[in-house]
Amino acid sequence: MHADETGVPQARPRPVWSHGEALAAVPGAPTIDAIVMASAARRGDLVYTSDVADLERLRKYFPSVRRLAA
Repeated sequence: MHADETGVPQARPRPVWSHGEALAAVPGAPTIDAIVMASAARRGDLVYTSDVADLERLRKYFPSVRRLAA
């Protein structure tokens, strides 16, 4: 939560699905990959990986994440 200019707490909009929601929607997706993608989406990070296939399956839920293949 953050406060607006009046000091009233406001919920921040969720920019991405949580990693748990992505795991539920993508059967067999590795937990660590979902956590990495969710974290990168929240921060606007680039993910460097040698496992493009798994991250690509999760990309549907984290479209803002940029990937760089090893």
